[in-house]
Amino acid sequence: MSPNTDDVLDEVLRMQSQKGRPRPQFKRLHADMTRSDPDDSAVTLDGRVGVFSWLAHERQTRATSGSQQRPVICLMDGEHKLWERKDQLLGEGVVEILDFWHFLERLREVSKLLCDTDAAAESFVKDRLARVLNGELGRVIGGLRQMSSKRRQSKHGLSRKACETIASAVTYFENNRHRMNYGDYLRDGYPIASGIIEGSCRHVVEDRLDRTGMRWSLTGALAMLRQPNRQPERRLGRLRNLPHQTRATATVPRSNVEETRSRLS
Repeated sequence: MSPNTDDVLDEVLRMQSQKGRPRPQFKRLHADMTRSDPDDSAVTLDGRVGVFSWLAHERQTRATSGSQQRPVICLMDGEHKLWERKDQLLGEGVVEILDFWHFLERLREVSKLLCDTDAAAESFVKDRLARVLNGELGRVIGGLRQMSSKRRQSKHGLSRKACETIASAVTYFENNRHRMNYGDYLRDGYPIASGIIEGSCRHVVEDRLDRTGMRWSLTGALAMLRQPNRQPERRLGRLRNLPHQTRATATVPRSNVEETRSRLS
């Protein structure tokens, strides 16, 4: 049974996680890092290309295996480069979904600028979320433009920075409008938010690479990221047997780990 609007609102607006939530199953994870080509330091290897190439191979393998075809869903934030890589390497026939949490984050920013109290802002967010889930995104965008215009002309006014923030959010919604048919996605049983992905990022990136005192060579960090994500006790046993040269010989900058975490989210 697909969740309805009230279910989604209850989930995203609650202060504590619901108990007894179903656990994700059959996850397959893949991670990569943007890095310099070891054979030519002037060339940068884009980690996004690595991830989407892996996805394209998985899709092709499924198509040629004779197994039942299932929809391919691409759930990401609005970063242009991500969708550009998706178009280049996955092509058409993919269901594109803008992460609901990124939409909610932008909407909350706007609510704080257009509403005078926290209670009013929370009511504003809840009302707009319900409308969008019911297929009224166009009206919500139009309403935001109208409210912004009226607020600028009122005695309270809006600062230049506030106007820019609201305009940026409206443009973000417009540019991703075709990826925000959340009511349809829910009816089809598709995910609309990245909670499972965020949790996987913590497991694959933070827990493996970013603990206190850890230092990695680039080769060792990539080897760790690409370890299979099943049966962790067997995986750790294999890692202990990695050749010594894959271990710490130079430090991977923390920024690279942060970039990897960001791309996976």
